[in-house]
Amino acid sequence: MKPCVLLYHFQGTRRGRLLKSILVTMGVRIKNVERSEYRKPIGELAGIRKEEKEAESYEGEELPEEMMIMCGFTQSMIQELLIRIRRQRMAPVDLKAVLTPTNQNWNSLEIYEEIKKEHRMMHEKTQAD
Repeated sequence: MKPCVLLYHFQGTRRGRLLKSILVTMGVRIKNVERSEYRKPIGELAGIRKEEKEAESYEGEELPEEMMIMCGFTQSMIQELLIRIRRQRMAPVDLKAVLTPTNQNWNSLEIYEEIKKEHRMMHEKTQAD
């Protein structure tokens, strides 16, 4: 599988343009996830599996934050991406995840809630230390 990144809320922003240029130079395919696609499984959005029945189009609220899901990335690719982001002096992308066999069946709304919960727990732990 060719590595790809699912991006949420980066379109039309300076951060989005910087991030996309980094990903392109790394040879990574980019998929900007539209609000109407939020009910589709992450694995389908990444192009690794096809659902037998079409997911219902989502018409609810837009996700409120940037989110990035890395698909088909090795550990060294993740490190390289994070280093390149820092070199561009970009603020980190707070909500990010790696596609796994478990979360590939989740949709964007479900993975957003899980990443948000993990991010909050990490910050609480860091502040307590």
